[in-house]
Amino acid sequence: MADTFKSVVDIMGIEPPTARPSREVWHETQPGFGVRVMKARADGTVRRTYISRVQVLQPDGTFKEEKPTLGLVTDIGSGDAVLKFKDASDLARKRFEAAKRLKAGGSVRMTMGDAYETLSPQPRASNCQTRSGVAALCLHTQFSSPLHA
Repeated sequence: MADTFKSVVDIMGIEPPTARPSREVWHETQPGFGVRVMKARADGTVRRTYISRVQVLQPDGTFKEEKPTLGLVTDIGSGDAVLKFKDASDLARKRFEAAKRLKAGGSVRMTMGDAYETLSPQPRASNCQTRSGVAALCLHTQFSSPLHA
């Protein structure tokens, strides 16, 4: 069994667990970047999700380790966001560096680009590929919105 990964090929080669609900494997060189491999479903589908490992500041001033999900490695038909390896790696790196800076007593400020990415809605193409109700809403929004006139 692989204990680390360095590419999508390595991730796809990670065997799903049989005794536990999930298994986490971390990138060979990039701290805070990993993948969670879930137990195979009844139909044989295995959910592989990119995760990051960061220290999050709690209201009482302490730090707690959290492992938020970033997105799916491959589409499994669930409608959840799928990320490219590089995009997931970059997002994990940003989160890890921001948490590290915050833990060292620094502050974390958003750039205009970060704020835009955080506050802007998902691209229309990814919204339209989910469920039929969302697809209809997406088409309606695309053609009836004054921003798209």
